Parts: sequence; structure tokens; C-alpha cells
Amino acid sequence: WYICNCCTCACGILRGIVDLGLQNVVAPSAFVNRADAELCIACGACVERCPFGALTLEETIQVDALRCVGCGVCIPVCPVGALALERRPEGELPLLPETLEEWRAARAAARE
Repeated sequence: WYICNCCTCACGILRGIVDLGLQNVVAPSAFVNRADAELCIACGACVERCPFGALTLEETIQVDALRCVGCGVCIPVCPVGALALERRPEGELPLLPETLEEWRAARAAARE
């Protein structure tokens, strides 16, 4: 059991995601970043902060939902509050097992 801080400099798993370009190989968060184009001032502060390369700056900030793990570390650096986490759509999230035993059985079945 641990608390994830979505730190790609200290976590080997997250570093692999970034270095190898793998998208959502770890169970994704139930949330994804959404940008409000009307509020965005295109300062780029969030792009520098995102450890997963999920943000790009065009006329306004763009979020790559596949690369975004929903950690939210980019949100506090936005000076105008143009970023927010939103719950992913129902169909994008796997059903959570009720018990640890159900989780173990699902993991074993996925490996077969």
C-alpha cells in the first residue's frame, strides 16, 4: 500500500511510461484533465509541469486524454484556473472488484 505522487523522477513505473511512450499501462485515475479554452491565456506553465507530456500548447492548451493519468499536478500552476479534473466517462473505467479476492481472480484471468 502506498500513496502515489505521480513523480516520474522517482518512480520506475511512471518513468517507464514517460520514457517509452506507453499510455495508461497503469490503472488510470477515474479523472482526466479538461481545459477551458476561454480561460486559457496560453502561458504554458502547465505544459512544463505535466510529467506525462499530456499537455500541448497550440492557441490554447490541449489535453491528450490517453496520456493524462488524472494526477492533477498541472492544475495548481495555472494562474487563471483554466484546468480542472473531470470524472472520465462511465465506459472508460473498468469495473472495480468488490473484494481483494475478486481482484486477484481478475488479474489471474487477464494473464491467461
